[in-house]
Amino acid sequence: MLPPVPGMDDRLPRHALLLLLTACLLASGPVQASELELGRGPTFVAGTGWFDCNRRRDQAAEFRLEYRSRPLAPGLRAVAATVATTDGSLFVGTGVAFELRLGRWDVTPTFVPGVYRQGDGRDLGYPLEFRSQLEIGHRLRGGPRIAVAFSHLSNAGLGSRNPGQESLTINYEWGRSR
Repeated sequence: MLPPVPGMDDRLPRHALLLLLTACLLASGPVQASELELGRGPTFVAGTGWFDCNRRRDQAAEFRLEYRSRPLAPGLRAVAATVATTDGSLFVGTGVAFELRLGRWDVTPTFVPGVYRQGDGRDLGYPLEFRSQLEIGHRLRGGPRIAVAFSHLSNAGLGSRNPGQESLTINYEWGRSR
């Protein structure tokens, strides 16, 4: 169990989800049909995979949902992410993604700071965690994208413990055309 942190209690998931919704609304702004047609609109990502795939001490199934804003600059998007595991762990955060397109393929590194709640899963040592991720994807005809992602979740030494953990997921992204 995580030590109590001033200002954080059992209401944390409700507040974290409210923060995620607010970030999505602020990042999206009004969307015009031309943005979606040209592939410059916001997108959504759903994925599933293997939590703690590297050390295999507290393995669980992982489920994720992400919102990626329309580009803020070429290739740069705001990200709002939530990750839940079958053992009750929850991560909610906002950050950035940079999409490097290589024809129908792309490479997307992301960085998402957020709040982590252990549940019955892995103790990561601190409620503030940072997710760094590398995703390799392929755009399908019509615009959706399938991707494989490897991510690392760590508190960057802020806590007395920093075991970190890795996840391997497959993701489906939709909401844009080519």
